Amino acid sequence: METVSGQPFGQYVEQHVFEPLQMEHGHTSKAAAREDNVAAGHSLWFGSFWLRTQVPAGTTGMPSTTMFASAEDKSHELIALLDEGNYRDRRILQPASVEAILEPRVRIDESKEYAMGWFTRPLVESVDPALQPDPATLPLLVEHQGEWGNSHTYQALVPASDLGVVLMINGNDTSAPSRLKAIDTNVLRILHGQDPAPTVVPEDWLQRYSWAVSLGLLLLELLSLWFSFRVLLRRGSRARRRWPPLALGAAALVLDGFALWLCFIYAPTKFDTSLAVIVRQFPDVGLTLVPVLLLAVIWPVPRTLWLLLMLLPGSVPRPLYGRERR
Repeated sequence: METVSGQPFGQYVEQHVFEPLQMEHGHTSKAAAREDNVAAGHSLWFGSFWLRTQVPAGTTGMPSTTMFASAEDKSHELIALLDEGNYRDRRILQPASVEAILEPRVRIDESKEYAMGWFTRPLVESVDPALQPDPATLPLLVEHQGEWGNSHTYQALVPASDLGVVLMINGNDTSAPSRLKAIDTNVLRILHGQDPAPTVVPEDWLQRYSWAVSLGLLLLELLSLWFSFRVLLRRGSRARRRWPPLALGAAALVLDGFALWLCFIYAPTKFDTSLAVIVRQFPDVGLTLVPVLLLAVIWPVPRTLWLLLMLLPGSVPRPLYGRERR
Protein backbone atom coordinates (compact mmCIF):
# COMPACT_ATOMS: atom_id res chain seq x y z
CA MET A 1 0.00 0.00 0.00
CA GLU A 2 2.86 2.37 0.76
CA THR A 3 4.38 1.63 -2.66
CA VAL A 4 1.14 2.26 -4.54
CA SER A 5 0.00 5.31 -2.56
CA GLY A 6 3.41 6.86 -1.97
CA GLN A 7 2.42 7.50 1.65
CA PRO A 8 3.43 5.90 4.95
CA PHE A 9 0.82 3.32 5.91
CA GLY A 10 -0.20 5.16 9.08
CA GLN A 11 -0.69 8.43 7.23
CA TYR A 12 -2.73 6.67 4.54
CA VAL A 13 -5.01 5.09 7.17
CA GLU A 14 -5.58 8.42 8.89
CA GLN A 15 -6.45 10.16 5.63
CA HIS A 16 -8.47 7.43 3.87
CA VAL A 17 -9.99 5.51 6.80
CA PHE A 18 -10.13 7.57 9.98
CA GLU A 19 -11.16 10.86 8.40
CA PRO A 20 -14.01 9.63 6.14
CA LEU A 21 -15.30 7.35 8.93
CA GLN A 22 -15.14 10.29 11.36
CA MET A 23 -13.04 8.26 13.79
CA GLU A 24 -12.06 11.25 15.88
CA HIS A 25 -10.12 9.17 18.40
CA GLY A 26 -8.43 6.88 15.89
CA HIS A 27 -4.62 6.87 16.08
CA THR A 28 -1.81 4.92 14.48
CA SER A 29 0.75 5.48 17.26
CA LYS A 30 0.73 5.05 21.02
CA ALA A 31 2.14 8.56 21.51
CA ALA A 32 -0.80 10.13 19.67
CA ALA A 33 -3.26 7.98 21.63
CA ARG A 34 -1.73 9.12 24.92
CA GLU A 35 -2.07 12.75 23.91
CA ASP A 36 -5.75 12.01 23.26
CA ASN A 37 -6.20 10.68 26.81
CA VAL A 38 -6.30 6.97 25.97
CA ALA A 39 -7.72 4.84 28.80
CA ALA A 40 -5.12 3.28 31.10
CA GLY A 41 -4.85 -0.50 30.88
CA HIS A 42 -5.08 -2.82 33.86
CA SER A 43 -3.88 -6.37 34.53
CA LEU A 44 -4.97 -8.94 37.07
CA TRP A 45 -1.95 -9.48 39.35
CA PHE A 46 -1.34 -12.78 41.11
CA GLY A 47 -4.89 -13.85 40.33
CA SER A 48 -6.19 -11.49 43.05
CA PHE A 49 -6.29 -7.75 42.30
CA TRP A 50 -6.30 -5.32 39.40
CA LEU A 51 -3.47 -2.86 38.91
CA ARG A 52 -2.88 -0.15 36.34
CA THR A 53 -0.20 -1.69 34.16
CA GLN A 54 1.89 -0.43 31.27
CA VAL A 55 2.36 -3.20 28.70
CA PRO A 56 4.74 -2.46 25.82
CA ALA A 57 2.91 -2.39 22.50
CA GLY A 58 4.73 -4.06 19.64
CA THR A 59 6.27 -1.41 17.41
CA THR A 60 7.56 -3.71 14.67
CA GLY A 61 4.22 -4.08 12.92
CA MET A 62 2.68 -0.82 14.05
CA PRO A 63 0.39 0.52 12.73
CA SER A 64 -0.64 -2.44 10.56
CA THR A 65 -1.02 -4.70 13.62
CA THR A 66 -1.78 -2.17 16.35
CA MET A 67 -3.98 0.92 16.26
CA PHE A 68 -5.95 2.87 18.83
CA ALA A 69 -9.58 3.96 18.71
CA SER A 70 -12.68 4.37 20.86
CA ALA A 71 -15.64 1.99 20.84
CA GLU A 72 -17.69 4.65 19.06
CA ASP A 73 -15.00 5.00 16.39
CA LYS A 74 -14.98 1.25 15.81
CA SER A 75 -18.75 1.26 15.48
CA HIS A 76 -18.36 3.58 12.48
CA GLU A 77 -16.20 0.92 10.83
CA LEU A 78 -18.85 -1.75 11.44
CA ILE A 79 -21.60 0.50 10.07
CA ALA A 80 -19.64 0.93 6.85
CA LEU A 81 -19.04 -2.81 6.50
CA LEU A 82 -22.71 -3.59 7.10
CA ASP A 83 -23.79 -0.92 4.55
CA GLU A 84 -21.67 -2.23 1.68
CA GLY A 85 -18.90 0.27 2.28
CA ASN A 86 -21.03 3.38 2.92
CA TYR A 87 -20.90 5.61 5.97
CA ARG A 88 -23.36 8.52 6.19
CA ASP A 89 -23.86 8.70 2.42
CA ARG A 90 -20.13 8.63 1.80
CA ARG A 91 -18.58 5.66 0.04
CA ILE A 92 -15.53 4.28 1.80
CA LEU A 93 -15.24 0.94 0.02
CA GLN A 94 -16.79 -0.65 -3.04
CA PRO A 95 -19.38 -3.37 -2.30
CA ALA A 96 -17.13 -5.94 -3.99
CA SER A 97 -14.30 -4.97 -1.64
CA VAL A 98 -16.49 -5.44 1.43
CA GLU A 99 -17.61 -8.81 0.12
CA ALA A 100 -13.98 -9.83 -0.42
CA ILE A 101 -13.01 -8.71 3.08
CA LEU A 102 -15.74 -10.75 4.77
CA GLU A 103 -15.69 -13.82 2.51
CA PRO A 104 -14.36 -16.95 4.30
CA ARG A 105 -11.37 -18.33 2.45
CA VAL A 106 -9.43 -20.62 4.80
CA ARG A 107 -11.01 -23.30 6.98
CA ILE A 108 -9.57 -23.47 10.49
CA ASP A 109 -11.72 -26.22 11.99
CA GLU A 110 -15.15 -27.81 11.49
CA SER A 111 -17.04 -24.61 12.30
CA LYS A 112 -14.59 -21.72 11.94
CA GLU A 113 -13.12 -20.11 8.82
CA TYR A 114 -10.84 -17.15 8.19
CA ALA A 115 -11.54 -14.16 5.97
CA MET A 116 -9.35 -11.04 5.61
CA GLY A 117 -8.60 -10.28 9.25
CA TRP A 118 -11.97 -11.66 10.33
CA PHE A 119 -13.02 -15.08 11.61
CA THR A 120 -16.39 -16.53 10.61
CA ARG A 121 -18.55 -19.20 12.28
CA PRO A 122 -22.21 -20.07 12.86
CA LEU A 123 -23.89 -17.80 15.42
CA VAL A 124 -24.51 -20.49 18.04
CA GLU A 125 -25.31 -17.78 20.61
CA SER A 126 -28.59 -17.03 18.81
CA VAL A 127 -30.35 -20.23 19.95
CA ASP A 128 -30.72 -22.34 23.06
CA PRO A 129 -27.76 -24.77 23.12
CA ALA A 130 -30.03 -27.49 24.51
CA LEU A 131 -31.79 -27.62 21.12
CA GLN A 132 -28.57 -28.74 19.40
CA PRO A 133 -29.31 -26.84 16.17
CA ASP A 134 -27.83 -27.64 12.79
CA PRO A 135 -24.93 -25.13 12.30
CA ALA A 136 -25.89 -24.76 8.63
CA THR A 137 -29.22 -23.20 9.65
CA LEU A 138 -27.66 -20.54 11.89
CA PRO A 139 -26.79 -16.97 10.86
CA LEU A 140 -23.17 -16.27 9.96
CA LEU A 141 -21.10 -14.45 12.59
CA VAL A 142 -18.05 -12.43 11.52
CA GLU A 143 -15.79 -11.57 14.45
CA HIS A 144 -12.36 -10.27 15.37
CA GLN A 145 -10.78 -10.32 18.82
CA GLY A 146 -7.53 -8.73 19.96
CA GLU A 147 -5.80 -8.21 23.25
CA TRP A 148 -2.71 -7.05 25.08
CA GLY A 149 -1.72 -7.88 28.62
CA ASN A 150 -3.79 -4.92 29.85
CA SER A 151 -6.68 -4.65 27.37
CA HIS A 152 -9.30 -6.69 25.52
CA THR A 153 -11.17 -5.82 22.31
CA TYR A 154 -13.95 -7.63 20.46
CA GLN A 155 -15.84 -6.81 17.26
CA ALA A 156 -18.64 -8.80 15.68
CA LEU A 157 -20.92 -8.53 12.67
CA VAL A 158 -24.13 -10.43 11.88
CA PRO A 159 -24.76 -9.42 8.26
CA ALA A 160 -28.14 -11.19 8.12
CA SER A 161 -29.58 -8.86 10.77
CA ASP A 162 -27.31 -5.82 10.26
CA LEU A 163 -26.06 -6.19 13.82
CA GLY A 164 -22.68 -4.89 14.88
CA VAL A 165 -21.05 -5.22 18.29
CA VAL A 166 -17.97 -3.50 19.69
CA LEU A 167 -16.66 -4.35 23.15
CA MET A 168 -13.58 -2.68 24.62
CA ILE A 169 -12.21 -3.42 28.10
CA ASN A 170 -9.19 -1.57 29.47
CA GLY A 171 -8.10 -4.64 31.41
CA ASN A 172 -7.12 -8.25 30.85
CA ASP A 173 -6.41 -11.43 32.77
CA THR A 174 -3.62 -13.07 30.77
CA SER A 175 -3.60 -16.09 33.07
CA ALA A 176 -7.17 -16.92 31.96
CA PRO A 177 -8.25 -14.72 29.02
CA SER A 178 -11.26 -16.98 28.51
CA ARG A 179 -12.95 -15.12 31.37
CA LEU A 180 -13.11 -11.95 29.29
CA LYS A 181 -13.87 -13.83 26.08
CA ALA A 182 -16.92 -15.23 27.84
CA ILE A 183 -18.21 -11.65 28.05
CA ASP A 184 -18.01 -11.44 24.24
CA THR A 185 -20.18 -14.50 23.68
CA ASN A 186 -22.59 -13.68 26.48
CA VAL A 187 -23.23 -10.22 25.02
CA LEU A 188 -24.19 -11.97 21.79
CA ARG A 189 -26.49 -14.31 23.71
CA ILE A 190 -28.25 -11.45 25.48
CA LEU A 191 -28.71 -9.55 22.21
CA HIS A 192 -30.42 -12.64 20.76
CA GLY A 193 -32.71 -13.22 23.72
CA GLN A 194 -30.72 -16.04 25.30
CA ASP A 195 -29.51 -16.41 28.88
CA PRO A 196 -25.79 -15.88 29.58
CA ALA A 197 -23.79 -19.08 29.88
CA PRO A 198 -21.52 -19.86 32.83
CA THR A 199 -17.88 -19.09 32.21
CA VAL A 200 -15.70 -22.10 31.41
CA VAL A 201 -11.95 -21.66 31.94
CA PRO A 202 -10.09 -24.03 29.58
CA GLU A 203 -6.58 -22.70 30.23
CA ASP A 204 -4.30 -25.30 31.82
CA TRP A 205 -2.77 -25.02 35.30
CA LEU A 206 0.56 -23.64 34.05
CA GLN A 207 -1.07 -20.63 32.43
CA ARG A 208 -3.59 -20.01 35.21
CA TYR A 209 -1.01 -20.31 37.98
CA SER A 210 2.10 -19.17 36.14
CA TRP A 211 2.53 -16.38 38.71
CA ALA A 212 2.62 -18.97 41.50
CA VAL A 213 5.12 -21.14 39.61
CA SER A 214 7.36 -18.14 39.00
CA LEU A 215 7.09 -17.00 42.62
CA GLY A 216 7.86 -20.51 43.82
CA LEU A 217 10.95 -20.69 41.62
CA LEU A 218 12.15 -17.35 42.99
CA LEU A 219 11.74 -18.54 46.59
CA LEU A 220 13.61 -21.77 45.79
CA GLU A 221 16.42 -19.85 44.09
CA LEU A 222 16.75 -17.52 47.08
CA LEU A 223 16.72 -20.51 49.46
CA SER A 224 19.38 -22.17 47.34
CA LEU A 225 21.45 -18.98 47.46
CA TRP A 226 21.17 -18.83 51.27
CA PHE A 227 22.13 -22.50 51.70
CA SER A 228 25.03 -22.07 49.27
CA PHE A 229 26.58 -19.27 51.31
CA ARG A 230 25.90 -21.13 54.54
CA VAL A 231 27.72 -24.25 53.34
CA LEU A 232 30.50 -22.53 51.44
CA LEU A 233 31.36 -20.27 54.37
CA ARG A 234 31.52 -23.07 56.93
CA ARG A 235 34.81 -23.27 58.79
CA GLY A 236 36.84 -25.85 60.61
CA SER A 237 36.32 -29.57 60.57
CA ARG A 238 32.79 -29.36 59.21
CA ALA A 239 34.14 -28.07 55.93
CA ARG A 240 36.04 -31.37 55.46
CA ARG A 241 32.82 -33.32 55.11
CA ARG A 242 32.31 -33.48 51.37
CA TRP A 243 28.84 -34.88 50.87
CA PRO A 244 26.76 -31.91 52.17
CA PRO A 245 28.27 -29.35 49.77
CA LEU A 246 28.23 -31.88 46.92
CA ALA A 247 24.55 -32.63 47.53
CA LEU A 248 23.76 -28.93 47.73
CA GLY A 249 25.66 -28.18 44.55
CA ALA A 250 23.90 -30.96 42.65
CA ALA A 251 20.45 -29.90 43.90
CA ALA A 252 21.14 -26.26 43.04
CA LEU A 253 22.24 -27.18 39.52
CA VAL A 254 19.10 -29.26 39.04
CA LEU A 255 16.98 -26.29 40.16
CA ASP A 256 18.83 -23.91 37.82
CA GLY A 257 18.51 -26.34 34.93
CA PHE A 258 14.79 -26.81 35.56
CA ALA A 259 14.19 -23.04 35.65
CA LEU A 260 16.08 -22.50 32.41
CA TRP A 261 14.33 -25.43 30.69
CA LEU A 262 10.90 -24.22 31.81
CA CYS A 263 11.52 -20.62 30.72
CA PHE A 264 13.47 -21.07 27.50
CA ILE A 265 12.12 -24.36 26.13
CA TYR A 266 8.90 -25.72 27.67
CA ALA A 267 6.80 -22.57 28.16
CA PRO A 268 7.67 -20.91 24.79
CA THR A 269 6.97 -24.19 22.97
CA LYS A 270 3.72 -24.86 24.83
CA PHE A 271 2.31 -21.37 24.30
CA ASP A 272 3.89 -20.88 20.87
CA THR A 273 5.55 -17.61 21.79
CA SER A 274 8.87 -16.24 23.02
CA LEU A 275 10.08 -15.68 26.56
CA ALA A 276 10.18 -11.92 25.93
CA VAL A 277 6.46 -11.91 25.07
CA ILE A 278 5.65 -13.93 28.19
CA VAL A 279 7.50 -11.43 30.38
CA ARG A 280 5.76 -8.46 28.71
CA GLN A 281 2.24 -9.85 28.62
CA PHE A 282 2.31 -11.48 32.09
CA PRO A 283 3.58 -8.59 34.25
CA ASP A 284 3.09 -10.41 37.56
CA VAL A 285 5.07 -13.35 36.17
CA GLY A 286 7.81 -11.14 34.75
CA LEU A 287 8.26 -9.42 38.10
CA THR A 288 9.53 -12.63 39.71
CA LEU A 289 10.73 -14.50 36.63
CA VAL A 290 13.46 -12.02 35.68
CA PRO A 291 15.36 -12.40 38.99
CA VAL A 292 14.92 -16.20 38.72
CA LEU A 293 16.64 -16.16 35.34
CA LEU A 294 19.40 -13.86 36.57
CA LEU A 295 20.17 -16.20 39.47
CA ALA A 296 19.92 -19.32 37.28
CA VAL A 297 22.26 -17.89 34.65
CA ILE A 298 24.82 -15.90 36.67
CA TRP A 299 25.21 -17.71 40.00
CA PRO A 300 25.82 -21.40 39.03
CA VAL A 301 29.34 -20.89 37.62
CA PRO A 302 30.90 -19.03 40.58
CA ARG A 303 29.04 -21.28 43.02
CA THR A 304 30.36 -24.44 41.38
CA LEU A 305 33.93 -23.13 41.15
CA TRP A 306 33.82 -22.03 44.79
CA LEU A 307 32.54 -25.45 45.79
CA LEU A 308 35.26 -27.30 43.86
CA LEU A 309 37.98 -25.10 45.33
CA MET A 310 36.66 -25.74 48.83
CA LEU A 311 36.76 -29.50 48.29
CA LEU A 312 40.35 -29.59 47.08
CA PRO A 313 42.74 -31.34 49.49
CA GLY A 314 44.15 -28.92 52.07
CA SER A 315 41.66 -26.22 51.19
CA VAL A 316 39.96 -25.88 54.58
CA PRO A 317 39.07 -22.19 54.69
CA ARG A 318 40.36 -19.90 57.36
CA PRO A 319 37.85 -18.38 59.73
CA LEU A 320 36.85 -14.85 58.84
CA TYR A 321 36.02 -13.75 62.37
CA GLY A 322 37.74 -14.63 65.66
CA ARG A 323 39.62 -17.87 66.16
CA GLU A 324 38.80 -21.27 64.91
CA ARG A 325 37.36 -23.50 67.57
CA ARG A 326 39.01 -26.85 68.11
